[in-house]
Amino acid sequence: MANIPNTVIIAEKPQQASTYAAAYKIVNRTKHFIEIASCNTFKRGAVIVWGFGHLLQLRDLHEFPGKEHLKKWEYATLPAFFDQPEMKVSTGVEDHFEEIKRVLRDCILRNPNDNTVWVATDPDREGSAIGWNLIKAVFSNEEQQGITFKRLFIKSLEKDAIHKGFLNPYPIEKDKRFALEAYTRSVSDFLVGINGTRIYSILLNNAIHFQKQQMNDTSQGKNQIFNVGRVQTAACYLVYDRQMQIDNFIPKEFFELYAEFHAARGSYRGKASLKEDEIVKVQELLRRHNLAQERPAEAFVKEIEKNEKREQSPKLHSLTTLQTMANRKWKLSPKQVLQTIQTLYEKYKLLSYPRTDCQYITDSEFVYLRDNVENYKSILGVQFENKYLEPRNRYVRTEAVQEHYAIVPTKKIPDKELVNSLTITERNLYLEVVRTTLAMFHDDYVYEQTNVITDLNGIDYKSTGKIEISKGFKALWTDEEVETSAESSKTFKENEEQTQNLPLLDKNERSRGIPQIKSGVTRPPSAYTEGELLKAMETCGSSVEQEEYADILKEVMGIGTVATRADIIETIKNTKYIEVAKNKVRITEKGRLLCISVEGTLLASSILTAKWESFLKKIGEGTASSEKFIDSIEKFVTKLVNDAPLRIASKPVQDHIRVYLKEEQDRTHFGICPKCNKGTVVFKKSFYGCTEYKNGCGFQIWPMINEKILTVKQIKTLIEKQKTGVIKGFKSKTGNLYEGRLSFDNNFKVIVTPEFKKK
Repeated sequence: MANIPNTVIIAEKPQQASTYAAAYKIVNRTKHFIEIASCNTFKRGAVIVWGFGHLLQLRDLHEFPGKEHLKKWEYATLPAFFDQPEMKVSTGVEDHFEEIKRVLRDCILRNPNDNTVWVATDPDREGSAIGWNLIKAVFSNEEQQGITFKRLFIKSLEKDAIHKGFLNPYPIEKDKRFALEAYTRSVSDFLVGINGTRIYSILLNNAIHFQKQQMNDTSQGKNQIFNVGRVQTAACYLVYDRQMQIDNFIPKEFFELYAEFHAARGSYRGKASLKEDEIVKVQELLRRHNLAQERPAEAFVKEIEKNEKREQSPKLHSLTTLQTMANRKWKLSPKQVLQTIQTLYEKYKLLSYPRTDCQYITDSEFVYLRDNVENYKSILGVQFENKYLEPRNRYVRTEAVQEHYAIVPTKKIPDKELVNSLTITERNLYLEVVRTTLAMFHDDYVYEQTNVITDLNGIDYKSTGKIEISKGFKALWTDEEVETSAESSKTFKENEEQTQNLPLLDKNERSRGIPQIKSGVTRPPSAYTEGELLKAMETCGSSVEQEEYADILKEVMGIGTVATRADIIETIKNTKYIEVAKNKVRITEKGRLLCISVEGTLLASSILTAKWESFLKKIGEGTASSEKFIDSIEKFVTKLVNDAPLRIASKPVQDHIRVYLKEEQDRTHFGICPKCNKGTVVFKKSFYGCTEYKNGCGFQIWPMINEKILTVKQIKTLIEKQKTGVIKGFKSKTGNLYEGRLSFDNNFKVIVTPEFKKK
């Protein structure tokens, strides 16, 4: 740099830095920084540096002098705590860190009392922590006293939003509190994770090895790591708790009373407000009213009530509602949705900041959205008369917007070429946000609902009919999409299933009614989808319909944060605690074992875990102490470690270890070795072999024979029956495909016997 600028802008990642730079004139670009020319905002120019997310991370406990012994996992060394947490440069970015450290010190310290460092990382707690951790790693406390710090906190990466943001910095003290909140979360999660993971891994593996000895299992499996986390374990327990509800559910038969009515101008059905667990009770009711099942009797229309109903357009999207909708509609994982809308925000500048838990916008956003309504219509290729052009409290609440507003389109209007260049997932999510935003200006959905009460010998039957008057905002979605938009109403959907096309009826009109007794069986709760699990994490597993808890749930914030929940779900998938099949989330035996082991602790309590998040939020607000929170976490960890041995020794845990081992055997053991009849056939990285190989048994099966990859079922059949049925897909040396059966020769080598079709 020929002339040393007195301003440095810290971006979170290279893409973000390039976006900031593109809003001004670039005079120099290297692989470590970008220099922009002097302008009205930066009188002496500025240098933009960036990280790759977290350039710095917490130093591990064993990396401190005198604590090298903590690298080995031993029960006697637990619990383990920091004397004083420290940050270190992340592996692989050391050269980049040293270069931006040089740039920061050159630009700032050579311009004493006339300098500015902008924290311009993502506008959230983690972004604040990334920026301030870097500042503290580069400058001493004394040096920081002579630096002017400012915070860029913008929700859109459009050029005018960047210009406006640099002219209107966010309160720096508030940002420092956000960084402290994120730092406290990081330290506390580290302490819970390292101590919890070690104590449960050590004790559970010891118990597993002991049980193996009791079962005469001589296989030498590797020790399992049982990851424990302040947030991930509570999320895992939600899945376990739902699975227990399903497993322990006892179905009960019930009986309801319906009737078919035949009136002068058509037929319709009705239902009595009755639900009994014994059919004789329903039959007795019919007898008391001189009725019998399937026997016609005279009826009359007792009441007819017609009401015009109006349904407002859905609320705007938060990250969670968008993830939940996309999972229900397109089976996208929460992580996929977050990554996609992050791209639409950072790369294309088409959406506002995505990591938000708010469904409201301010008056300012409403004005620019209203000004661009016709442009948004052109994107969808729709036309309608704008019904609502003034802010409504359902969508616009300036006082309810804290750091971030709802996810809405930016002022940037893409042409057809850009929209068509998006991936299918990007396009689907972008257009969903555009539709939901446009719906705010559209008319209500209007329909007429008719409720009819028909008297059949003194028993009232209710019938509901619906006539659509105006499709309104629902015209923006196809019929299939309406119920999966931002605010799909389960209650409305259930009611709609009970509606029917009613014939024209008059009050007191006579008809013939045929009583019918219908039986049903109560159903267990269904397994979570990933979208439903995300919502359960937000509400601590409580039903959203429980309005009396709404304020409490809002206060405790749920498990994790809106920005981290998708990663938490991915984490417990990767640790093999849960598995997802056909979009249903189920607990694995490994996950079940951990949950049984932590049952009754704070780790298993989603409400208490959420209260931790609430306390952390207060640190960000400046009303709670970071030191106090970490001190409470250390006390919790100490109790966790001290209580763990008794928990692992308990009967429920020991019982389930046997279940876990049986499941592991079924998954990894393929039967008694047919050659030596002593060992067990197991998979050994690249082939199936006998556990008695050290004693001379050389039995082997390779998973691919003649270019046909064998299934686990085929392998088990071959070992158990020493032959298989006809298998398709073998390939000869000449390249021809053929069918064949597998068996063993006299030395127990696998042979393929071709199967020729009869002509």
